[in-house]
Amino acid sequence: MFLLASDFDRTFYINNYDFKKNVEALKIFRENNKFVIVTGRSYQDYMNITKNYVPLDYLVINHGATILKDNKVIRSEYINTTTIDKLKNIIDFENIDYFATSDTESRVNINHGNISKINIAMKDNLVAKKAVDYINNNFNDIKAYILFHKNQFEIVSTKANKCEALKYIGYLEKINSANIYTVGDGYTDIEMVKYYKGFAIKNSVDDLVKVAVNVVDSVSDIISFLDVDISKEKVTNEITQFINECYNYNHYFEKYMAKIYDNNSNDKNHIVIRKNNDIIAAALINPNRLYIGDDILDILEVGSICVKEGYRGKGYLKILLGAIKEEEKKYDLGVLSGDTSRYSDYGYYPNILNLYKIKSESHNNITFKSVNDDYIIDSLNLYNRGIHANRTAYNFKDILAQWKCDSYYIFKDDQYIGYLIYNTKQDYINEIKCSCLLDVIESFGIFKNRDYINLSVLNNDYDTLSILSNMEVSKVYNRQLYSINNTKKIITVCLNNKLSYEELVKGNISIKVDNEIIRITVDDKVTVDNDTKYDIELTRDQFMNLLLNKKITRNNIFSSWFYLDLDIYNNDLV
Repeated sequence: MFLLASDFDRTFYINNYDFKKNVEALKIFRENNKFVIVTGRSYQDYMNITKNYVPLDYLVINHGATILKDNKVIRSEYINTTTIDKLKNIIDFENIDYFATSDTESRVNINHGNISKINIAMKDNLVAKKAVDYINNNFNDIKAYILFHKNQFEIVSTKANKCEALKYIGYLEKINSANIYTVGDGYTDIEMVKYYKGFAIKNSVDDLVKVAVNVVDSVSDIISFLDVDISKEKVTNEITQFINECYNYNHYFEKYMAKIYDNNSNDKNHIVIRKNNDIIAAALINPNRLYIGDDILDILEVGSICVKEGYRGKGYLKILLGAIKEEEKKYDLGVLSGDTSRYSDYGYYPNILNLYKIKSESHNNITFKSVNDDYIIDSLNLYNRGIHANRTAYNFKDILAQWKCDSYYIFKDDQYIGYLIYNTKQDYINEIKCSCLLDVIESFGIFKNRDYINLSVLNNDYDTLSILSNMEVSKVYNRQLYSINNTKKIITVCLNNKLSYEELVKGNISIKVDNEIIRITVDDKVTVDNDTKYDIELTRDQFMNLLLNKKITRNNIFSSWFYLDLDIYNNDLV
């Protein structure tokens, strides 16, 4: 399901012809999707011009201060009465052209109470701009916007925001942000267009065009853009050929992703976007499990994301990611290897990777041989002793050999003691399971003719970290990108695992994240529940960054609990 939100003036309504075309397009669009008008207009101003003719699911008025469903107000943000009294001291409302609104009342006196918006007209543009600058620089709980007619401006509460109103509607409708689309033309539309990777209508202000995915002539063009077929499909030659062509490879994915592209899986493991029956975008999705102690996290690996040339930069990546996010709802965790700047807007957050630089030293009794079929079961048993994903003997060799990695068995006095995987592209050991760990790593540096060797360690590999405790971290990378869906379960599982290795600060704290309050309690056992009161309020972005990669040194509880040691070997990902 998509949610499309459109500004009204000069966006949904440009002229009578375009208005009627948009209304007709909505009649089909709303059979399976939701539509919202988000406007700076007051209720009566909007109704007077549309006569309730626009088919919609929600109406957001007064720049986001008021939300209506079925013509009934479901949420309002008012300007504080104390702030209005201060405004009276600097603005002569008795001798100025103004009007105020309150919910559905569009023309009320400044003393009415429950004021949602104030509209003021000045004698010229310069005076209006100075007034706006003064208000925005001297008041913390209100903000002012210059309107299209630049001698006019409007004042609303800082809590009144088109973008925040859409977040609230998305929460009510349980629609992921990746499936919300926006379009506007003016300054008050910038935040919602930027946050939701939306569109700019033609002749929009330059600042809006800069943050928009694309510029369109009409809202009906966006509805046509969203008219695609989204399906979950098994591996086919058509899909693998499409992915290879997008990445400009020749049978690359069949070779290096054998655990997926072997045609032996019964899972439907691709999200495919088609337009006129032709594939225009696709992504690999692979269900897996992460075993942490006695607990299991269901994860969805995401990879091979691609959009056909000619369709790139137009918003189809967002449709693809939106479909993936819908699939992720079935899992505790989504995991994606990719560029943080590209995917962070879709709810994927990086965790950290620590690299240790270990000096090479010869140990003549340790040798290395390329992986073959001889010790697959032994290697798999070693792997399964710690935190691990669901590898099988059938695909273990393929996992060891995938991508640009060299894999080796390790021998001591000609006896098998483990295996390692060396990332040749990024120059570090990215997986190792063996006894005599330091001796092996030092010997591997000599084996590779290096003065030192780099080693990456999972954040939750406490046994290895204890061996390396006296060594310095030489480099810090962003590792995978995570999309946490079952927040309470993941916090519970990860903190309970950490509690078995470390002495965590005991206590509890309640955190408000968007519209949910989560209480975390650490004692002899970790529990995570819902609450009605909160100690600290964080945005979703702040909360995810806290969980995955931020140390909070000012708070003993936070610095003891977070970040979560949530980590997966790269070789288990797609």
